[in-house]
Amino acid sequence: MVKAKQRTWKERLNSRKFLLSIVIAVVIIANELVGTPIDRNAYPWVSSSIAAFVLGESYVDGKAVKEFVQKLMTYYETENDEDNNSG
Repeated sequence: MVKAKQRTWKERLNSRKFLLSIVIAVVIIANELVGTPIDRNAYPWVSSSIAAFVLGESYVDGKAVKEFVQKLMTYYETENDEDNNSG
């Protein structure tokens, strides 16, 4: 059985999805604390844009994993067929 390589915490923290989520949270919090001139009506627009990006990236990542798993399964099925035919 092949074990998938786990990402380290440093790799996870450097994810674009994670970093964008943190940036938007920091901007909104800073705006509320300092009172910078970002209109509150812009929050949903900015947040939904970031959410759309994160969801899009997640979808692409999921498709890549699915394709990898399918290739891996095909490889192991081929290996098993060769082992069964040679023995």
